Amino acid sequence: MSYKIVLYKNGKRGKVLLKSNSLEDIKNNYLNMVKKNEVLIPKKIVNSVKLKSVTYELILLESKKVSKGDVVVRDRFNRIIRDREIEPGWLILERSNWKIEETFKVFRRKERLNCIQILKEVILPITTPKQICCVVNKLIIQDDDDNMDIIVCKNEYECGRLHDTLMDICKKFKLQSIIFFGKSGPHMKSLLYKKIEKVTGWSTDRVYRGCTRP
Repeated sequence: MSYKIVLYKNGKRGKVLLKSNSLEDIKNNYLNMVKKNEVLIPKKIVNSVKLKSVTYELILLESKKVSKGDVVVRDRFNRIIRDREIEPGWLILERSNWKIEETFKVFRRKERLNCIQILKEVILPITTPKQICCVVNKLIIQDDDDNMDIIVCKNEYECGRLHDTLMDICKKFKLQSIIFFGKSGPHMKSLLYKKIEKVTGWSTDRVYRGCTRP
């Protein structure tokens, strides 16, 4: 008998994470993976043709030549798993919701960063006090030397999640030199738009755009 752990995205088969011929070994691996799956900002939106919601599942499969629905299986919570044949010749043994850490585009950087990387690489170390605010889908980080970092999120909701998560972390560790202002008011937003345009050299349309595009 063969077994595999597969990551599914919006019901579609994705990457095979692990294969084994031992049910005990792969089930232990599966349960450990589910137990340790903790993230700060779970990915909820993807940018394909347009912004859309996304859900991930981690599924443990066994190879078995039976017809769909021939065997009733209960997961570790005693729930009946229906429609077990998610792939031809493979039946579901376990399925769990899965979280993937969201990453964000940071101006001047090639690689996208997650929340902790933004905190460590962009916000810290602190040489002067920093102010953080949201301008629609852009998280703005400024210091007393008039330096500006810009993090572009998929939309306003994503920007708010990043702002609030960073704020919670900074409060937890009592980082008092970092001040969070939330959403910018109309006057401040107007000033920041001008500064963003000057710092980035972006077109006016791009500066004012409230969501990312593919």
